[in-house]
Amino acid sequence: MGRTNRIAATAVLLASTLMAAPPAQADPLWLQQDQPLEQRVNALMEQLTIEEEATLLRGVFQPPGERVVGYVAGIPRLNIPPLRLTDGPAGVRDGAEATAFPAPVALAASFDRGLNAEAGAVMGRETKARGYQVLYAPMVNIVRVPQAGRNFETYGEDPHLAGVLGASFVEGVQSQKVAAQVKHYAANNQENFRQTGSSTVDERTLREIYLPAFAATTRNAWSAMCAYNKVNGQFACENFPLLGDVLKDQWGFDGVVGSDYPATKSGLPSALAGLDQEFGGSNFFAELAPAVRDGRLAKSVLDEHARRVLRMMFRAGSFDGDPRPAIDPAAHAAVVRKQAAAGAVLLKNERNLLPLNAPRSIAVSGGYADHLHRGGGGSSEVEPYPAHAVKPLDALRAHYPGLTYSAGSPIIPTAVPGSAITGLRADFYSGTTPSGTPLRTVSYPDGNALDFNWDTSAPESGVPADGWSARWSGTFTAPGTGLYELATTSDDGSRLHVDGQLVVDNWGDHAVKTRRKRLTLQAGVPHQFQVEYYDAGGKAELRFGWSTPAAHDQLVQEAVAAARNAEVAVVIVGDEATEGEDRASIDLPGSQDELVAAVTAANPNTIVVLETGGPVTMPWISSAHTVLEAWYPGEQGGNALVDVLSGAAEPSGRLPVTFPVNLASTPVRTPAQYPGVDGNPDYSERLQVGYRWYDASGTPPLFPFGHGLGYTTFSYSGLVPTASSVSFDVRNTGSRTGSAVPQVYVGYPSAAGEPPRQLRGFSKVTLAPGESRRVTVELDRQAFAVWDAEDHAFHVPGGEYTISVGSSSRDIRLTGTVAQQASRIPNGATGEIVGEDGCLDVEGANDAVGTPVGTWTCNGTGAQRWTAGPDGTIRALGRCLALDGAGAPVLGECTTRWDWTWCRCWRPRPTR
Repeated sequence: MGRTNRIAATAVLLASTLMAAPPAQADPLWLQQDQPLEQRVNALMEQLTIEEEATLLRGVFQPPGERVVGYVAGIPRLNIPPLRLTDGPAGVRDGAEATAFPAPVALAASFDRGLNAEAGAVMGRETKARGYQVLYAPMVNIVRVPQAGRNFETYGEDPHLAGVLGASFVEGVQSQKVAAQVKHYAANNQENFRQTGSSTVDERTLREIYLPAFAATTRNAWSAMCAYNKVNGQFACENFPLLGDVLKDQWGFDGVVGSDYPATKSGLPSALAGLDQEFGGSNFFAELAPAVRDGRLAKSVLDEHARRVLRMMFRAGSFDGDPRPAIDPAAHAAVVRKQAAAGAVLLKNERNLLPLNAPRSIAVSGGYADHLHRGGGGSSEVEPYPAHAVKPLDALRAHYPGLTYSAGSPIIPTAVPGSAITGLRADFYSGTTPSGTPLRTVSYPDGNALDFNWDTSAPESGVPADGWSARWSGTFTAPGTGLYELATTSDDGSRLHVDGQLVVDNWGDHAVKTRRKRLTLQAGVPHQFQVEYYDAGGKAELRFGWSTPAAHDQLVQEAVAAARNAEVAVVIVGDEATEGEDRASIDLPGSQDELVAAVTAANPNTIVVLETGGPVTMPWISSAHTVLEAWYPGEQGGNALVDVLSGAAEPSGRLPVTFPVNLASTPVRTPAQYPGVDGNPDYSERLQVGYRWYDASGTPPLFPFGHGLGYTTFSYSGLVPTASSVSFDVRNTGSRTGSAVPQVYVGYPSAAGEPPRQLRGFSKVTLAPGESRRVTVELDRQAFAVWDAEDHAFHVPGGEYTISVGSSSRDIRLTGTVAQQASRIPNGATGEIVGEDGCLDVEGANDAVGTPVGTWTCNGTGAQRWTAGPDGTIRALGRCLALDGAGAPVLGECTTRWDWTWCRCWRPRPTR
């Protein structure tokens, strides 16, 4: 490793040439695309003032005309352009129309690396086309509680699955020269109390469950996002053990850490901990430049943050005048149509009703049939291109002419009619809290409903178009006795109080969303009500609605009558999860369960389609013979559903999360665990997350992790497990081409104290009828490792391990054993590798595979910052040290394993 490299001689020759005859109008070195990445960064760093460095670290509100979510001002003096960042991870979310992808949980259900890389590439291309350099995606937080509001954005409950598929997505995004920002680091597993709560999680659980997916996805990512919450009492964005020690030093992450919005809680402590950029309206980083000048902050800390930002911008082509690529929304729609079908999970097909052969008649019901379920609410919600947005009902009608449709259970209840309301009055206020002196008071004549759509206009004269609130009060009277659903539908927040009690809480910044509550009301009895509302900005609308017993019964009976008279019935139901709040339960909202039960009882040939963001209870499951989980399928959900039902595409998805029977039958069952005492959840279940707990406790799930049927069957045989791989045969024993998803689980020696089995590998294999294929899944030492909290390192316990291959965590087809010798896996160490001629350095103009490596004067750049990973690789700039065919060191694929302890010339990076 001590040879003098080619770049040293070249650089000396170049320097002498420049001194003898400098070019008259040469571009600055940092604008020369053929120069090495780190040299461009260094050259630009030398030009920056302290204030300019600090500018690169501060997200500001976008200037007029910008649709960006995040914006960092440029430095015109040095031709540094602004940095533009946008939301993901289900498409480019900036308020304009874009391709609406299936929810990430559907991509996770595909168990398909290539499909996730393709999703990343298409999303990255749209990001690049709009002039953004950073996409806020993927989200790899682990599903801990099934009712968490943002589970639909995740890759499920298993860290190995999330890490592998998340890394594939990152690869796709960054293939378009767009930085993928991995989020939300770390232990961010619920929405309730997310901005104030502290996740109490022990070191071993953190390392084995909640950090591995981040380790895998940040390995080559150019950016990461720290979370709102605290971890063990310390906010994630000023948590040095998480940011500076683990992420940057042990894992060798050389990208940018940006804050969630607004997760920054301090200036100097956050900067010292490892936060590189502040976003979300706070202004703590304004103190960094003054702190450097008065000696409170070492300039080297500021330099390190600025260097990372510039490195990311160079990687994203910010300085190279890259043209924005053309995009083809129709071609992208075809991609997401395929992805939605691939992520669909066939939960039951007892009567072999699917695939559906041209039935004589079909009766469709359910409010979600006539609804475009483009995704969950919050920062991932995308406005699709109208020409490519296809609802299930429209696609079904086009494919199956003559079908009948009955709503059965509408998504949005009808407005409470004016005939039931008296004394309606409204007070309008400035600001988003309905308090203080009203700007305007309006009294309405009896007969008015509370059903408004102001769009972007002001609600009343004297009230602003944005940033206002109101309180309506009055009396309503039920026309008959029975069970009513009361609801508010609003964009943004709304609340309903009845007789002084909070009944519906729909408060928060969001697009149109309905929240409801069932109450038994007596005929003719008046009830006092208040509806509070605020509009933060943009469109504004509000409805006070209900579903009466008579209307509900009529709608269900219409659906039942149609189903009874049809050869096949399809009932499409769903939920509406959102960022910002957890679901109150995992039951289907409203009266949808009653609809499903009634329709399945009327026609055994009923296909139940679930469009949910995660697990839901199914009290009707015993009478439902055919059940399909379609998730939030995105803009092409209707076409994808027809593809799956008709057999044009196979539902090849598998569950990335366990579906419990009910909330009482989950590993997180106590208030201390969730939502936590004072909003501080205690992760006392430790390693027993998801399927691990079901297996350890013997609790039967409704549907297990990894479960999913297809339109054919498979056999498994010929298991050969070794200490580093598992091989077996998969054969298609059915009559149709289909995809198997064999899953490899590892069971540890009992003394290790691990759950019974854990996913450590998987494959997706498409086979024709009768075709067989030998499948090999590699297992590295990490697949057998456990975290030793005393040694603060991973160890492989010595002993016998059980290797299981199955089609789900509960459907094990093959078992075997392998022995492992006890060993310690060293933590990643980050620093320079020093030889007699200087430090090991990357020579080339980029970090591509095959870039030469040699020695250079030690200068502390990222090209000399090597990380010895626990997997035996030595990494820099997102690639790994390898040898080319001639035995010369190069940056290569991360397959070469080194016993890095040989290097006595290792010089660790100084501790901050």
